[in-house]
Amino acid sequence: MRLRPPRLRSLSAVLGLFIGSAIAFSLPWLWPDAPANAVEIGILFTLLGWVAVEQFAEEIDQAVVARRHWLLAVVGVLPFVALLITRALRGNTPSDEIVLRASLFGVVAFVAFAACSSRYATIRLRTESIHGNVVGVKSRLYDLPLTMVSSAIGLFVLHLVLPGTFSLDFLSGSVVGSLIGAVIGAALVGNHTVELVALDDGLVIASDGRGGGSFVPWRRIRGVRLDGDTLRVTRGLPWPMVYEADLSSAVHPDTVVHEFRSRVH
Repeated sequence: MRLRPPRLRSLSAVLGLFIGSAIAFSLPWLWPDAPANAVEIGILFTLLGWVAVEQFAEEIDQAVVARRHWLLAVVGVLPFVALLITRALRGNTPSDEIVLRASLFGVVAFVAFAACSSRYATIRLRTESIHGNVVGVKSRLYDLPLTMVSSAIGLFVLHLVLPGTFSLDFLSGSVVGSLIGAVIGAALVGNHTVELVALDDGLVIASDGRGGGSFVPWRRIRGVRLDGDTLRVTRGLPWPMVYEADLSSAVHPDTVVHEFRSRVH
């Protein structure tokens, strides 16, 4: 195989970071007498992983199309599952260093999963017919509660791994603080603008034009309705959301609504 010069693509860089992080975080168990620290070795394997991923760009795309990138999400939560099982069987609380390593690895795995999901949406945009697209915003009535719920789940997981570290007052205060921060951020930044693109098999929700985003199968779209000049698209679980688009300036608003509504099962 002829080596390809690596390009600085976001997906390759993130997957390289995932490989380097996996090596760095597991180094104390894989190589206790390593001649260098975990950060140096992690950086080295990140660069090597980035170069390696670039050599198999087509194979990576095939794996993404086959939805195998969900394994990254599974791998990301495995350290927490192992810590919970160990604590339940042995009764000992893991050290703060181990919890920090597991947390950082989980974050990197989630970022890698998100990058692969964005790549999946890009591939679907390039291979399927586009039947309609509109620019809209996320409903704040959904966006803010989802932010609070995500923060609560993260704190609850840490509470399970490190019992007694976080009091109930601290947990509730953190959740309320996250909500206040989200409200202030929404007031300063404004609504989150997204582009909704109707394809054959699903809806692509992109925040940066047609360069990625997320792909939602039509079976997870719960409804499409037109309230006056506002098109509302309701997304179901596991990430419920309502997207609103103003069609007052659209040339053929009825056609746009039909293209979206006709594909919802």
